[in-house]
Amino acid sequence: MPRPLLAVFLVLILLFSTAALAVDPPPVGDDAVLCIYTQWSEDSGPADGDIEYPAWVPFTAYPISIVLYHPEGEDGLAGLDYSLHVDQGEVELMNGVDFLFIDTVTMPGFEGDYINLGDPLNVFMGLSEGAFPVNGGIPIMTGQLFFLPTVALDEPITLRFGEFSTPSVPGQMTYVTFDDLEVYRRMVPNNMTGDLALPVFSFGVPVSVQGISLSGVKSLFN
Repeated sequence: MPRPLLAVFLVLILLFSTAALAVDPPPVGDDAVLCIYTQWSEDSGPADGDIEYPAWVPFTAYPISIVLYHPEGEDGLAGLDYSLHVDQGEVELMNGVDFLFIDTVTMPGFEGDYINLGDPLNVFMGLSEGAFPVNGGIPIMTGQLFFLPTVALDEPITLRFGEFSTPSVPGQMTYVTFDDLEVYRRMVPNNMTGDLALPVFSFGVPVSVQGISLSGVKSLFN
């Protein structure tokens, strides 16, 4: 390849790489960001590559990990409150009817006690001692997700984090740390705008949502 063409080729590669990572970084300060990954390792954090799903298959288990990034405070995570929703078009799918989470592990790697007053999809949790970041994040839940035949096969499925009903903090996802149990800090979902209504993960769409929303976060921690 002639040198001028090679130089242009290298510039294009660099531009493409930069564009691929041109995603807003996770919030800092009093905010945290909730992410969904297909894999999580206590040694390396998120998986090395996003796994995209151009289609999904009933009764096929897909690994899912939920991770909280940027918990504020040196004393570690003390509690959190969020909900996870699975949608197909305008319809919210029902756990146990349209999909199942199996082999779920809450707070993997956490050695203290915890209590979750909700369920795996509607979390209102308190911890007995601080949970601390591993490679930038605190794994909150791992498990396998699979869909049942009640779900239409020809429509994409999206996962999003949603609001909840904590009376003192209406309409927010929050967490609290042991350095100041009086302060509820806001969590935002890991998509381009931090909008609760937008998906953070997807199955069966032409342009994978996780390819847009997760690659930028992973580039900061890998």
